[in-house]
Amino acid sequence: MKSRLKPKAIVPFSPQTTEEPPEETRRPDAEAERQRQQEAEAERQRQEEAQAQREREEAEAERQRQEEVEAERKRQEAERQRQEEAQAQREREEAEAERQHQEEEAERKRKDAEAERKRQEEAQAERRRQEEAAAERRRQDAAAERQRQEEAERERLAERARLDQLEAEQERQETRPEQGQQTDAQLDQDVEATEPQETSADDDEPKRRVGGRRGNAAHQELLQSMLDATETRYEKFSIRLPDHVKKRMVARWNHERKSIRRRGLGSLGENHLIDAALRQGRRLRITEAVRVAKQRKLRSGGGEIPSHSTSVHPETKLLMFDLEGDLRAESRHGLFGHVLAELVEQFLDRLEREDPLPQRVMAE
Repeated sequence: MKSRLKPKAIVPFSPQTTEEPPEETRRPDAEAERQRQQEAEAERQRQEEAQAQREREEAEAERQRQEEVEAERKRQEAERQRQEEAQAQREREEAEAERQHQEEEAERKRKDAEAERKRQEEAQAERRRQEEAAAERRRQDAAAERQRQEEAERERLAERARLDQLEAEQERQETRPEQGQQTDAQLDQDVEATEPQETSADDDEPKRRVGGRRGNAAHQELLQSMLDATETRYEKFSIRLPDHVKKRMVARWNHERKSIRRRGLGSLGENHLIDAALRQGRRLRITEAVRVAKQRKLRSGGGEIPSHSTSVHPETKLLMFDLEGDLRAESRHGLFGHVLAELVEQFLDRLEREDPLPQRVMAE
């Protein structure tokens, strides 16, 4: 960088006077002038050299400064690039770490879900095993208890039936004096006839009327319905009964409930009587049932039969459901109610044969 300082102009010496000095004095003055000029020239050269030196030094300093500035700029640029690369590297590492974390979290959740599913399945299986075991124990206990109660009830009913048969026989003798008194041998024969007889529940012999057996089978079936009601919850059921059958059933129910209450066997409901009557449906022959139902329908004039709500044993309800389907398959719709009325009336006939109602009740 060149210096802005301008070298001073060397002013030549000029005498103050125009008078020429003497020759003897002019010679030393010229020598001194020349010497002064040489010194001035030397001074000028020194100043120029100093100026040049200063300019060189300033230029060198400026160059060095610019080099330092450039170096600093490059250093800063390199530092910036290094920081950007470091930042990019950190972002890549963070992204990779986040991806791995997400994958690990997803894998952990999957394993947890799988473990939870297995735990729930095992818990459900264990709960099912416990429930099945508990249900099996309850079934066994209930079966044992039911068997024990049935045996006790059968024994109690058999004893009560014998006593009841004797009481009924005595009442018949009192209300029918014209028939005469029975002998002790006949009473013993009647008492023996009251002994319960074993029957097969799967008896498929075609019969229209369930009955005809000796003893008090119909009353036993009525008491069995009462016993079943203490062990099984009866279900709602709707049945259509003509008015005369309904009145007859109420009279029989009132008579039987008094007798059962006196004997301490429990409380008899109308539903027990209906349930016991409908159980006879398992011995029905469908073709005969259709014929009888059609006859009843013709006698009733085809009018509407009143409907009554009651409750029956679940097995009895299922039996009636199957019977209704068989009747529809065999004939047509509209006979089911007449078949049920016939079953009830037949059962009332059996009860009447085993224990006739007093004449005053029949008159009512």
